[in-house]
Amino acid sequence: MQRGDYHYFWKNLSQLDLGLLDECSELFSAHYGLWGDRGARPGLRIKLSPSRLREFLSDDSWVVLARYHGQLVGYAFGIRESIPVYGTINWVTQLVVHSEHRHRNVASWLLFTFWGFSDHFAWGLVTSNPYAVRALERITQRRCEPDVIMEHSAVIRAAASKIPYVAKAGFDFHQRSAVDTGFHISHVHLPEKLRQVQRQGVPWTLGAIDEGEEWLAFTFKTQRPGELRAEDLESLLDQSEQTARWAYERMAMGPRHRWAGRTVHEVEFALQNLALRPGSRVLDLGCGPGRHSLELARRGFDVVGVDFVESFITEAKESARIRGLSNAQFLLADGRSIDSSIGAFSGAICLYDVVGTFPELRENERLLQAVARHLERGGRALFSVLNMELTQHIARRVHSIDTDPLALQTLPPSDLMQTSGNIFDPNFFLLDPKTGIVYRKEQFDGDGKPPGEFIVRDRRFTREGIEDLCSKAGLALLWARPFALGRWGVELEATDPRAKEIVVLVERR
Repeated sequence: MQRGDYHYFWKNLSQLDLGLLDECSELFSAHYGLWGDRGARPGLRIKLSPSRLREFLSDDSWVVLARYHGQLVGYAFGIRESIPVYGTINWVTQLVVHSEHRHRNVASWLLFTFWGFSDHFAWGLVTSNPYAVRALERITQRRCEPDVIMEHSAVIRAAASKIPYVAKAGFDFHQRSAVDTGFHISHVHLPEKLRQVQRQGVPWTLGAIDEGEEWLAFTFKTQRPGELRAEDLESLLDQSEQTARWAYERMAMGPRHRWAGRTVHEVEFALQNLALRPGSRVLDLGCGPGRHSLELARRGFDVVGVDFVESFITEAKESARIRGLSNAQFLLADGRSIDSSIGAFSGAICLYDVVGTFPELRENERLLQAVARHLERGGRALFSVLNMELTQHIARRVHSIDTDPLALQTLPPSDLMQTSGNIFDPNFFLLDPKTGIVYRKEQFDGDGKPPGEFIVRDRRFTREGIEDLCSKAGLALLWARPFALGRWGVELEATDPRAKEIVVLVERR
């Protein structure tokens, strides 16, 4: 997973080879901290060999790694343990970030990988750093409360049995929630850190710790989420576009994604409506892995596919090479800003909610303007959008986010986008009637990438809304019809449960 210049990787213990352990050891030894007065070498850096570091891991451990231009700059060790009756506990046991990369959200993203699943039972860490405790409270939107931690002490002890250095430590669940790990890191700067974390007027609840102790900080699903501040909500959503890229890249396109198996039918439908001459040039904007582009190329058309997800373009190019389709080209680019160098096209397609990927109306207008710029006069484009009329008809959660942010916090997550693509389940989306934006919490796991839960936003359209968008983009609407996914040709009522998308035909005049 990439965020800016940082790449994040998720590995279990069996995938942590000696080379990676060496890198983790070097990072720890150079950037973790200094020994305290009762430590092995007071005032000097704490250093751990790869073999000593390995002792902090169990067979159930997971590691999240952060690289910056190839250099390891952060890692987090932890476990994800399923406790019968209760659910999953996510426990971070060690966090290290290169000193030059602190305050760049590297730690937050490492921790978010472990704690980001809102339907898990508990999230926690062992630490002597109060900033990490505040990160836990911020990410899980709950407070570390000693009484609640003590109430769940048996569950915590059960999970601790999987962590060698914690399992043999002495727990103190009374008043302060601490554990005596015997790891004597210096506490010289601890008083100042505690003052800093309380500057916002948020009291510190976990009490004090002595050298050799660490806080046992946990939050639980059973706690009511705190009120989400406007700036926190903005921070949560400001990565919307990057989140969309991650989400679309991680759609597995497996057997449950039945709509993805209708390629031939969809291409035939497109050719019937685009009025293309044999051998015409066709633009496929938001081409994904290239299934429509490749079928069009197979039929003799000169196709250029464009997508902003690198893995899709790589896969599409390889498919074209294997099939010997030299008339199919693929570009890694943002469809809103493709330049004139790719030339003009007789027709274009933009299928499966590429229009609507961006929650802002203006950004979707830019996408259609790009289509218009690259169409020859009289050229047609076929695109599809998610059906807002059906969304409004079936919605169970209708809330304005700016006045009721708790509605978003309590929205249940799902793995629907990864497993089936069915994003119309009313149990798992929230419609904001004020903005027209639809919110979902999508979970991704088991695909070799860091697991995570992301807030995905999309924009859906009524037929009237589509006509207005096309007009602003300089395209004449020929028709807009509700169809079932992958079964175009039979028009449905807009509120028919099968009518999940509206297919649109436009022309540049």
